[in-house]
Amino acid sequence: MRELSQIDGELRQVRRDLDRAGKLDAMLSDLGRQHQYLRRAAAEAFAALNRAEEKEAFLASGREAEHPAGQLRRDKREVAQARARYEEAEWDLQDLEDRLWAVKEERAGLQEQESRYQALLKEKEQYLCCMGSSQVPRLVEIAREMGTAERLVREVEEALSSAEQARGQLGEMASALEQAKTWGWDMPGGYANLAKAQACARDARNALSCLRAELAVLTPREVPGVDLEGFSAFAEYFLDGLFTDLFEPDGAERVGKEIQNTLCEVDTLADGLRRELEEQTQTRTALANEREALLAGT
Repeated sequence: MRELSQIDGELRQVRRDLDRAGKLDAMLSDLGRQHQYLRRAAAEAFAALNRAEEKEAFLASGREAEHPAGQLRRDKREVAQARARYEEAEWDLQDLEDRLWAVKEERAGLQEQESRYQALLKEKEQYLCCMGSSQVPRLVEIAREMGTAERLVREVEEALSSAEQARGQLGEMASALEQAKTWGWDMPGGYANLAKAQACARDARNALSCLRAELAVLTPREVPGVDLEGFSAFAEYFLDGLFTDLFEPDGAERVGKEIQNTLCEVDTLADGLRRELEEQTQTRTALANEREALLAGT
C-alpha cells in the first residue's frame, strides 16, 4: 500500500485537472453563446455590405448627375463603413472560433480524469480505514474544503489576470480615441485612422470576451462579494455596440465615455475579486494548518 502523502499528492493533481475541466465546460458554454451571436452579426454585416455595394454600383453606372454631390459622398462613406463593420465581424468570429477550438482540445485531454479521481478516493479511504485514526472524518472533510479553496484561489487569480489585461487594452483604446477626436471616415487618411481604431477595439473586445469566459466558472454563491451577473450583462452590451458607435456623429466622444464607464466596471470587479482572493487564501492556510496539527497527533 502506498503512503498517504503519495496518494494525496496524486489526488491534488487530479483534482486540479478536474477543476480545470469544470472551468473549461463553463467557458465552452459561454463561448458557445458568444459564437451564436457573432455568427448572426457577421451574416447581418455581410448583407448590409452587399446592399451598400449595390447602391454604390448603381451610382457609378453613369447616373451620378441625378444625385446631389453630398448624397454621393454619403453613399461612398456608407460603403466604407459597411465594409469595415463586415471585416470587424469576421475578425471577431474567427478569433472566437480559434479560442473555442483550443478550449475543446484541452477539454478532450482531460476526459479520463474523473475515473482516476474516483479510484484515488477509494484508495485513500482504504488507507485511512486501515490506519484506524479517530481523526479520519475531519481529515476527509478538510481535504474536501481545501480542494474547494484551492480551486477558488486559482480561478480568482486567473480572473484577476484577465481583468488587468482588459483594463490595459481599454486604456490603450481610450488613448487612441483621445488623439483622434477630429477623425472623419470619409476624409483623406480616414481609413488609416479607422484601421487604428479597429485594432484598438479588437484588442479591447477580445480582452473583455476572455474575462467574461474566465468569470463563467464562478458562481455568486462562491464569490458573494462580486457582481458577476451585472458585469456579464454590462460586458455583453459593450461588446455588442461599441464599434458601430464609432461611425455615428460624435461617435468617438460617446465611445470614449463608454470606455471610461467600462474601466470603472472592471475596477469594481477587480476590487471584489481581490477581496475574495484574500479570504480564500486565508481559508486555505487555516485548513492546511489544521490538517498538519491533526496528522501530527495521530
